[in-house]
Amino acid sequence: MLSFYQGKTIFITGGSGFLGTALVHRIATSVEFKHIYLLQRGGNSGLSAKWNQHLPSDTAQWLLQHPRITVLDGDMMKPGLGLDNDQLGMLKRDIHIIIHAASSINLAQRLQKMWPSVIQATEYAVELGLQCGKLERFVYVSTAYTNTHLCSLSPNGDVEIEERIIPLEQTPLNNGNATVAEEYSELQSRGSTKEYEHNDFPWSYGYAKHLSERLVTDMFTSHGKYDRLLIVRPSVIGPAESFPYPGYAVPTSTPITMIVALFVNHTAFSFELSSRLDNPESDSTLDEVPVDVVVDRLLAHLAYQTQGCIHAVSGRKARLSWKEVEPAVYQLRWLPWRFRVTWVKENGWNSKKTDAISRLYKLFGTSFDFKEDKTEQLLSKLSVEERRTLRLFNTRKVGALELVSRSKQLYDCSTIFARKIAYPYRAFYQLLWIIWWLYVKLIVAWAAFDLQTVRRQLFAGRKAY
Repeated sequence: MLSFYQGKTIFITGGSGFLGTALVHRIATSVEFKHIYLLQRGGNSGLSAKWNQHLPSDTAQWLLQHPRITVLDGDMMKPGLGLDNDQLGMLKRDIHIIIHAASSINLAQRLQKMWPSVIQATEYAVELGLQCGKLERFVYVSTAYTNTHLCSLSPNGDVEIEERIIPLEQTPLNNGNATVAEEYSELQSRGSTKEYEHNDFPWSYGYAKHLSERLVTDMFTSHGKYDRLLIVRPSVIGPAESFPYPGYAVPTSTPITMIVALFVNHTAFSFELSSRLDNPESDSTLDEVPVDVVVDRLLAHLAYQTQGCIHAVSGRKARLSWKEVEPAVYQLRWLPWRFRVTWVKENGWNSKKTDAISRLYKLFGTSFDFKEDKTEQLLSKLSVEERRTLRLFNTRKVGALELVSRSKQLYDCSTIFARKIAYPYRAFYQLLWIIWWLYVKLIVAWAAFDLQTVRRQLFAGRKAY
């Protein structure tokens, strides 16, 4: 697999993000590539600020000073990616591989605000790729949750999602004849589409990614280059198992960590969560995949010429149930009371009966069975050495001990939440953190005192004897 990348020039968007940083690190440390070009708004200074924040300083400096990594100051939101003619000419002449990993993941944003950063930016990246004379592969990083609209259509609680583009349910208004181009044109003109309004998506983000997948596929197919397209669908991305270092994460880009931080710090006595399932406590699942597993699946499928969609997920073998997450939350929770979880039977995503956390992180109470057939088939093509070195599957089970190892990230998330809420709630949260810190110190001091007392008693007993 690694020989595929020898002599290849690679263009990457989103290289300063959570996934992109791990991707650049893996390529730079494991592959004999010719050159990497990174698109970064703010150029070197913007990239340096991000990498120095999330990587050890020596690792960040090594990457920043790498002689075969060049940073291009550009903007995904602008035609031509905000690059000048000389830079565009160089890319069109030299690039073999494009990996488009830049995207907004704001789940609260409305479609009319969301679509330019997700769909239009992707369109600009594809337009560049189709003009590259040496282009061999184009990778679009999407999400496994592009097909969440199937939740309301599936008769099963555990919704099966295949590694293909699943058409939307057609609206009565377009008679099933709307093309991808017409749907995209409608979105550009009025900020929404009949398809989005007719299909039941939990957030605009899921629909935007679904339309992006269809648009990318349509553009490559119309140019006779579908065989060069790979669409990678990660589930909820979590901390790394191995590289760039064990536990590597960007707190605001790891949703499970953010959710746990909310539960740990929430002062409520109860939570109302919605679900369509009959037994959500045991049947609802969350799929969190380590970021390095996503990177290695991407690089392996890219090298072995996989076409179309692939899932980068933990899958049925390693996904979590609420029963497994709940004890970890209670172990981390410092408040003296436990909250009670009440499940509300709802068929819609936006029930007003549920807690605000449930309305934002709407995957609670659902279960998706993401198929991994293409990765399982890929295993038969790999050498013994490749199977040993590539991290294609999640071997870590999230539990109390694993979540405790995220204490720094949980603290960072809690600080962010405290800054965003209005005063005096902010002061209240800060006070709670001070109490928690004193509580931990008290436990440690008491344990030390108790140990000293035991020692004195033992010593006194021996002396009397």
